[in-house]
Amino acid sequence: MAEAEMQSADPYDTMSDEEFGAYVERLRGGRGRMVPVSLRMPAEMLRELRAEAEQLGFPYQTYLNGIVASRRHLPRAP
Repeated sequence: MAEAEMQSADPYDTMSDEEFGAYVERLRGGRGRMVPVSLRMPAEMLRELRAEAEQLGFPYQTYLNGIVASRRHLPRAP
């Protein structure tokens, strides 16, 4: 994937590491404990997500959590 594509696809591109960390902590605050979930996805997708998370300096589960949280308020398809 081209660097420009990765930058435009990252919803957190404008956040610093500190801002992203604070964002994730706000998501966790007051919502109770975290629970484990099982999610099936293509192996290549997981490799790419882990690589993106590593490049950004985040644990991949924290990174995935942020991606899911950023999408949950979008309008749902009919």
